Order: sequence, then C-alpha cells, then structure tokens
Amino acid sequence: YVLDWTPVAEKLSQDFWPGGLTMILKKSFKVPDYVVSGLDTVGVRIPNHPVIIKILEEYGKPLAISSANLAGNAASSTGRHVAEELYETELAFLLDAGKTPLSEQSTIIDLSGDKPIIIREGVISAEIINMDVEKIV
Repeated sequence: YVLDWTPVAEKLSQDFWPGGLTMILKKSFKVPDYVVSGLDTVGVRIPNHPVIIKILEEYGKPLAISSANLAGNAASSTGRHVAEELYETELAFLLDAGKTPLSEQSTIIDLSGDKPIIIREGVISAEIINMDVEKIV
C-alpha cells in the first residue's frame, strides 16, 4: 500500500507500533485516490488498542480510517465525545470500545520526501523520534 518502505519506516514501525505513531509515505496504486483526497501520500498507523488489533488480524488487510474528530478539533478519547462531535455528520455507526489508551494524539512524521519531517508532535516526543531516525540516516 506504500511505494517505498524505507529503513527509517521499518525502524520506526518496529520501535513504536502498535502505538501512537502515524507515518506518511508515498502511496501505491492499491490506495484509491478518494481515500487520500487525491494526494500521492497515505498515513499509516497500527494503534495500540486490542479491539482495533483484533479487527486488523481478522480482516487481514489495512483499513482506511479517519480520525474520530472534525478537522482542526482536538482528538476524541471516548465514544460519547465522538458521538457528540460527529452528531451532525453522516456517521454510519460507532463502535465504542472504551476510552482510548493515548493521552494525546499520535505523532505524525512525513517520510515521503528526502528528509523525515515531524508534522505533529503527539504522544511520542520529537526528541525520541529524532534519536531513532538518527540511528538510520
């Protein structure tokens, strides 16, 4: 689902997945344009939540999932908060698997270019990510 699984992506996935790290990589042809709003990149993550892990194991393929909040708003940590925030949207269903284990949003790192760039510092600090990346680059 990504064009180039780099050594940096491999190291970060081994150290921080499942967990609070989202990596942005160049997408392959397997990812439809409508999933990524026409972009040539895709964000990938394996969250550390037993329900999501079980769904991924059973389904056996990646899932295209949006964050459970409106763009620009803080991340939701409970099903009730998601329902309240997305009440007026076309939310088809909500699986409430309890409070999210993360206290903050995921950290997002863009690995689609020549140099890794931290887009958003979240639950994993930029310092820790940079130390990991420096071991490879």
